[in-house]
Amino acid sequence: ARRQERDGGEPVAVQAQAGLAFVQGAPVGQTAGAWEYGWGDVDENGRTRFNRLPFFGKDRWSGSADMPDAALQWVMWTRGGGHTGADRAHGAILRWTAPESGRIDYRGELKRPSEAGDGVQATLVSSLRGVIGSWEVPPKGGVRIAADGIDVAEGEALDVVVDCRETDNSDSFQFAPRIVQTGSGQLLASADDEFAGPALDPWVAYAQVLLVSNELMFVD
Repeated sequence: ARRQERDGGEPVAVQAQAGLAFVQGAPVGQTAGAWEYGWGDVDENGRTRFNRLPFFGKDRWSGSADMPDAALQWVMWTRGGGHTGADRAHGAILRWTAPESGRIDYRGELKRPSEAGDGVQATLVSSLRGVIGSWEVPPKGGVRIAADGIDVAEGEALDVVVDCRETDNSDSFQFAPRIVQTGSGQLLASADDEFAGPALDPWVAYAQVLLVSNELMFVD
């Protein structure tokens, strides 16, 4: 293809259009990956009321830099788990959105280490089909969360909602699920390995692309 020439360092129209398309087409998720971190509950129709946690810092997603947060209390997600909120309307939600259609197995172990309090409850919910399963975890207990052979569509969200049952006393928990392809066992997603902070602003990402372009790398 013939190289586009430009004068005075100004971008030609096709370059400007490509740059604008990059910014406008950038993902709008909480993170750059398939995992998101939030709070909420499951409604009477078996659908998740999902709200993104607004703050990331100190290797956690939470309501703010303060713990407990004035509004969301102890709700948080970290690489290896989190903490529920003060009532069942403020469950901790881990969301995975399928990047493509396929059949998957959702697996993980939910542990609730403290012997105080009344334990936690976990509910696996699909954005398209509703509740897939529910598990109770007693104090100082652990439960295997497993749902095999789920046919997911591109863009479908799978949420695990961990709530406090009756009290949030000592409701820290450990949970980092993995998603594998049914049959082959090929790893598709790992909540531990892929834990992430906020996605880059699209203009910042575009600036980074420009900084490694040939025209800036070999400027006279």
